[in-house]
Parts: sequence; structure tokens; C-alpha cells
Amino acid sequence: MSFAWEGVTTLAELFERACRERQHRLLLGTRVLISTDIETSHNSRTFEKFHLVEYQWLTYGNVFESVCSFVFSLAVLGHLREKHAAIFLSLMTPRIVVYALQSEVRDVILVRVRL
Repeated sequence: MSFAWEGVTTLAELFERACRERQHRLLLGTRVLISTDIETSHNSRTFEKFHLVEYQWLTYGNVFESVCSFVFSLAVLGHLREKHAAIFLSLMTPRIVVYALQSEVRDVILVRVRL
């Protein structure tokens, strides 16, 4: 079997390699919601307009450090590699999804809990 990236066989390995090769490049950008407005167009259709702050970026290196901390925390809690995990969240952000997917846990189930 051949792979597009030599020596890489899992998503976690690919992510780690990308983080090493692109340590200072931007990876995840988030924006905080300031407010919303409901606007009506000329044909009486309404839409919601979002007012957001500028993007705040994390580099591959920043994200990789956070992923390592997340994985270490799972190990400290007694979670074994290659086992199932469920993470219950009240807020699901792109950052949390990346952490979970790269944790080398066999199956990660992210469940959003609405409070």
C-alpha cells in the first residue's frame, strides 16, 4: 500500500507532521460575536447580520502544544490509548474538535450539551 505522505499511516501522524513542518504558519482562526441585527431586504425577506471582531489566529505550533496538553490530561485521568472516549461539551469550537481528533483515542464522540 502506498501513501501520499511517506511514513504516515494515521490522521494523528499526518497532523503531527504538518505541525512540525508548518510550526509558525496559521492554522485555526476564530472570531467572537459582538452582536446580531435582523435586517429586511427590499423584497421583505429577513436575514440575520452578524457583527464579529477580527480573527484571532493560532499557529500549527500553538495548536500542537494544546493537543499534547489535552492528550496528556486524558492520560493523567487514566484513559488508555486506543480506547473509546466521549467528551460532553456545552460549547463546541473548532479548537476542541481538532484536539479530540488528534488525541489518538480510538473513537472520540463529541456530544454538545445545551444548557
